[in-house]
Amino acid sequence: MGTITLPNNPGTIQNTQVTDATKVMENFTAIVAECNGSLDADNLAALAVETAKIANLAVTAAKLATDAVETLKIKDANVTLAKMAANSVDSDQYVDGSIDLAHMSAESVDSDQYVDGSIDLAHMSAESVDSDQYVDGSIDLIHMSAESVDSDQYVDGSIDTVHLAADAVDDTKIGDAKIKKEHINADIVGTGLAGGAGTALSVDGIVEIGASVELKCKVIEIGTWNMDTTANITVAHGLADHEKVRMIKVLIRHDSSVTLRDLHYTNDFTELEGKYTIDDTNINLYRRGPGTFDSTDFDTMGDDGNRGWITLWYEA
Repeated sequence: MGTITLPNNPGTIQNTQVTDATKVMENFTAIVAECNGSLDADNLAALAVETAKIANLAVTAAKLATDAVETLKIKDANVTLAKMAANSVDSDQYVDGSIDLAHMSAESVDSDQYVDGSIDLAHMSAESVDSDQYVDGSIDLIHMSAESVDSDQYVDGSIDTVHLAADAVDDTKIGDAKIKKEHINADIVGTGLAGGAGTALSVDGIVEIGASVELKCKVIEIGTWNMDTTANITVAHGLADHEKVRMIKVLIRHDSSVTLRDLHYTNDFTELEGKYTIDDTNINLYRRGPGTFDSTDFDTMGDDGNRGWITLWYEA
């Protein structure tokens, strides 16, 4: 500090200068003026500046040393969003399990956030996954549980032949009267159908559509008939309503099976050799005598004993 010059008698301070209030204030003012701005860090004792001596807002950023503000100096709940820089919080700052649903924005979790194999049935809500969520071709057999697909998942008409296993369609999958003529392979005619012993060859499932009327076909074996000695026989048709019959055809076998002739065969195109009628129980077969069938050529019929076949077409 430099020399202080007093306004009243710069030399020795006289008693009158000490007791004279005016002179005292003049000298005090002069001393303060001389000292103003002259106190530097060297003249301050350690811890000399207390809280009361610091003016409001006087501590600026420039007055703070690096790392000067510690956790204890920050008031609780005072670090706001405005005080945080972008990307300033990473996973180390989160408490385990602290991110709940309320803190997640819509569509904030995509496939990159899932650990492989981490999504199990317990994490899926009912009807939570639709077709938009799947990558094309991404669902293979190993991702599907047993019996996980039912009929609701199939698009109408989407199951084609290549997706059906061999023998997948049995009689329980075919509706009644649903097999029509066009569904039967021509190779089975005469070879793929067989009647019961001495009874009828029944093809009740074949349906023919004509004029909006469904027709079924039934083939019945005539059985034993010695036409040489017996003029007529009856064959049970087994139909519930004989009035539903729309056509009958009767084929007669020669004993040597060299020919098949209609019972309505005409000898020399002049006279019918036989006829038939139908009632509620039987088909009645007649042969003319004498005539073509009244002969030893039609008295026996080989080992199977079947004289021929009656074919009936009737409304379903």
